Amino acid sequence: MYWNYRIVNCPSQNGGDDWLTIKEVYYDMEGTGDHTPHAYCDACLGSEDIGGVQELIDRYAVASALPVLHENDFKGDE
Repeated sequence: MYWNYRIVNCPSQNGGDDWLTIKEVYYDMEGTGDHTPHAYCDACLGSEDIGGVQELIDRYAVASALPVLHENDFKGDE
């Protein structure tokens, strides 16, 4: 299993209207080697030092370049 930050559309958090948010997304790669999103949780929003904050910003920038996921894309629970 591995994870990265992704933008996930979570309309269930916004009365059914689109709500784009950054999440930690986990992928289940066991068995078939499938990279299908399995679960997500809220993203980390802080760090112990400025270098860690910059790393978060860089990872969020990568997430913004990837396709937006939808909460319905996940098989597992949040």
